[in-house]
Amino acid sequence: MKDLTVRDERLLNALLARREVSRSDLLIEAYNFPGEFSKNTNTRRLDVHIGRLRKKVDKEFKIIARYGIGYTVETVK
Repeated sequence: MKDLTVRDERLLNALLARREVSRSDLLIEAYNFPGEFSKNTNTRRLDVHIGRLRKKVDKEFKIIARYGIGYTVETVK
């Protein structure tokens, strides 16, 4: 893996800890957004960061966006 920032590590750990992670949960865990704020916000910040994280971990993990669910991660074999 390429050099991961603290936020990259938070996102990846949240994804690896659970099978499916909602956008709201990722915003709370990685960005420390207040719970109520993250559920009512349509922010692209997370999408951009996930895109950058995908490039860094593409050899080990595949991060998948699931419509209506959030994100999942699979190990590349």
